[in-house]
Amino acid sequence: LEGAASAAAASTRAAGLARVARRAGGGEVDYLPSQSKTADGSISLEQPVVWNGTKGTVRWIGNVKFAGGEWIGVELAQPQGMHNGTVLGVPYFQTSPKCGTFATAAQLQVNGSPPPAASASSPPAAATTAPASTLPTSASGASGAPLAFICATSAHVSSDQLISKGPRTDADKGTPHAASLPIYKQGPASFGAWSCTEGGFPVPGRKTTEIFYILEGEGFLTDADGTPHCFREGDFVVLPKGWSGRWDILKPIHKVWAVNDHAAVLTPEESRRAIVNTPQSFEMSQLKLKGPRNADWGEPEDYSKGLWKAGPTNVGSWACTEGGFLGSPNRPTTEWFYVLEGVCFLTNLDGSSRRIAAGDTVILPKGWSGRWDVIEPIRKVWVVISH
Repeated sequence: LEGAASAAAASTRAAGLARVARRAGGGEVDYLPSQSKTADGSISLEQPVVWNGTKGTVRWIGNVKFAGGEWIGVELAQPQGMHNGTVLGVPYFQTSPKCGTFATAAQLQVNGSPPPAASASSPPAAATTAPASTLPTSASGASGAPLAFICATSAHVSSDQLISKGPRTDADKGTPHAASLPIYKQGPASFGAWSCTEGGFPVPGRKTTEIFYILEGEGFLTDADGTPHCFREGDFVVLPKGWSGRWDILKPIHKVWAVNDHAAVLTPEESRRAIVNTPQSFEMSQLKLKGPRNADWGEPEDYSKGLWKAGPTNVGSWACTEGGFLGSPNRPTTEWFYVLEGVCFLTNLDGSSRRIAAGDTVILPKGWSGRWDVIEPIRKVWVVISH
């Protein structure tokens, strides 16, 4: 009898949500009708679940407008979600802000069952759910498994996570102490985070091309001919292979970086200058509209701007409005990017996915296939490495 009563209550609530409801201070809202349980019967409305370590309650089940397949709407006990039950203008259920999320059945822990097993190649932080539909086929990694993207959050690359390298032995001003953290390496491409305290030191002929985004700090990069370039928080910097000059750090610097250890020799013109791109040079108004993408939901439009290119290294900025689309199948290049603003989900070929937001550093390795779902207009600075 208790089971029948619970089922009846769930059915009643589903019917109520399907009818017109009133929001506080607002007008009438037509909620999209919900099923009472999943197609396989494993999850029902009002059932307690755990999503990404956060407790919640199932509030909606069915086929959504933003992706294919069956999805489960969950009201979380803490504001660790994405929305309030309305996604892209379609109301499915109602929660407090950031307490709503959608997941597949496999991404929820129910009745004490363990969460889905994490892949060895998963990002540093726990994977989260994303709107996803059909994914393309992809080249596999060395183990035969599809390649996964890598995401390092701001917490993962914070100063207290970096490993001290001690004082720089090449310093000729002050006693600068450096610290670093490797994130990922593929072929000639490597990625990480670095910090250094005040001081100065020379750089005689770089052996690699380095690109970095400055999280904090201030100072000067000076070319061999004495031309100074001021850098500060928010700048996007290129030090080409062959560059000679010096660093003078006035305020402790903290950066995320990409290095291309390429064989190509750059021309004297390409390598003689440090390039410091200020935030104004890649703000939204500076990006050029490329047009609409071939999307399976929404109407996403691309904007981009090239900032530097030499040999096998290409640097720029990109933005995109809301929508979902497949990425380049079996990527021919490795891409690193730092998210300046917005929210999206990236989904790997195996269906694993996570939320990507401002402050995240992401690597799409050569050979990766997957999809993008842009929830809030996103803007990033990027490096593409051919190898």
